[in-house]
Amino acid sequence: RGVYGKVLTKTLRSRNENEFSYQIVMADKILAITSTQPRTELHVPAYMITSVGRELISLVNPAADHAYLKLVVQDLQARGMSVQVQDRTSVLNNLSTL
Repeated sequence: RGVYGKVLTKTLRSRNENEFSYQIVMADKILAITSTQPRTELHVPAYMITSVGRELISLVNPAADHAYLKLVVQDLQARGMSVQVQDRTSVLNNLSTL
């Protein structure tokens, strides 16, 4: 979907040694990825974004592509992961009220 280049691998490192737990931001969504499997890492495909691309994303604040997001969730679930998709703004608002 408009992304070209060499696919790289990103290693997500668990916050817990006894089970996998990681949160990743995808545009306006946060994916909370968990698994009861005792793994410390999860390798996912990723594309490198240039510094100009990162600056553009910070200025535009894009919404997540729902079709792509659905594919990502399906891939993670097929690998035995549980995935919760949360709205980024509501999570940030809840943190600010603590």
